Amino acid sequence: MSTQTHAVSLETVAALSSRKNGSLVQLARDLGFDASFAGALSDILRQRTGHVSLLTENRVRAALGMEPIATYEVPPCPDCGGVPPIGRCHNKPVGSVIVRPPRPQSPAWLIEAAEWLRQREGSGSPVLRSYTRQGKPY
Repeated sequence: MSTQTHAVSLETVAALSSRKNGSLVQLARDLGFDASFAGALSDILRQRTGHVSLLTENRVRAALGMEPIATYEVPPCPDCGGVPPIGRCHNKPVGSVIVRPPRPQSPAWLIEAAEWLRQREGSGSPVLRSYTRQGKPY
């Protein structure tokens, strides 16, 4: 079973939107489908990722007179026989790496306040200090 989700093409949405003139049931019948196909047309028009398969979208595209979306096969890895994420695995486990977005930069007012506290600490007046779990200052 495939775990891929299919995102509907914007060309399909535009072509289907231009043909819609009334109810989706009528549109389904105009395209040569049963009335029950109106739900799939609704999913396409709303661009609901994962609700419409590539096969279904290609059927709609054919009914609209458009070229089907081409698919291609990924050759299996010569080492393990699985689908390689990139190149060959060389019989080593391949894991997914989650990349976190960069930390947002502190706002300017916070940087200025921290600088002001650093300057004030140098003058000998008491300020707030950060302590570690062992009770020692940073």
